[in-house]
Amino acid sequence: MLKFNGSGDTGSGIWDAEASTTANYWKAGDPLEMEVSLLVPNTTIQSLTNANIPVDGFSLLVTAERTFDSNGTLRLPSDERMSTLLAPTGLAIEGGVQGAVTTRFGYKWRTPVDEFVTVPLANTTLNLDERETKFEILTTLPANIPPGIYRLRLDFGVTSKGRNFSLAGQAFAQRPSAAVMPAESHFYSIPIKASGKQPDGTMFDASPIQPRVPWVLLGSYNSNGYFGVVADEDQAGFAQSPRNIIPDDVILPLYS
Repeated sequence: MLKFNGSGDTGSGIWDAEASTTANYWKAGDPLEMEVSLLVPNTTIQSLTNANIPVDGFSLLVTAERTFDSNGTLRLPSDERMSTLLAPTGLAIEGGVQGAVTTRFGYKWRTPVDEFVTVPLANTTLNLDERETKFEILTTLPANIPPGIYRLRLDFGVTSKGRNFSLAGQAFAQRPSAAVMPAESHFYSIPIKASGKQPDGTMFDASPIQPRVPWVLLGSYNSNGYFGVVADEDQAGFAQSPRNIIPDDVILPLYS
């Protein structure tokens, strides 16, 4: 059992893993059960109504982003100003939607977990100064789940007249603009190791995976328009994309 308790106005979330290996370790074909509680202040609901978004229900999208592959190499769901997908010359390849990876809302691909549920406003609980919505999800991990380390992404939203919005009244499951109402709409779980099949069909045990985050030095130092040096150990799988000059060698002067 994996329970999530989050607050829509503070952007904080607490994961409570209850006596189950599914909380921090997955295997291909395992059942995945989630109980999620969302608490939204009445002031947020009123703000949405004032913005011509009358709330008639709440929604939850759950996806699973693979953060590290079976080698422990970092993998990004979307690459912006940096990338874990490189051209043969070592240049960063940028791209991807800045939001949830799902075919439900405009993306071309999906993740091994892709669940979307809605709860009508009538089925929620009205407390003193907030409204509580409980979501229940029961699904099964695919038999061909790629091994690695995942994190669940939970996108919360409201339904209004047949449309989906974030808790801030913007596009659902997308990156919000800088100027939004004070409401965080998505959260991430703790890292979860997943055992599954390699491309050649052999099973891979994820328990020994050691994740590695790329290292960059001199990120704020300008050398001919290029910022930062990626560690030699990480250059095969990570590159920066400053967008103002083709990356080149960083030269440190004797005095700076």
